[in-house]
Amino acid sequence: MNGNQACLYQMELGNNKPVKMEVPVPDGMDISMMTCDGKGNLCVLLTQAPKGSFENVRSCLWKLSPEGKELE
Repeated sequence: MNGNQACLYQMELGNNKPVKMEVPVPDGMDISMMTCDGKGNLCVLLTQAPKGSFENVRSCLWKLSPEGKELE
């Protein structure tokens, strides 16, 4: 997967220091939303909208381990 690097910060319950993760984002995709599941995995919604249009938007759900490893 070629793409840009994104720097994500994840907060752990009971800890006031964020965990920094550098992850590759697929070419042309933007991070739209993200949430965390009960195991600490990040669930990230990636979208691609041609020239900012709301038509023909591509999207996919991306799941990352707490260490930034791609799971799905």
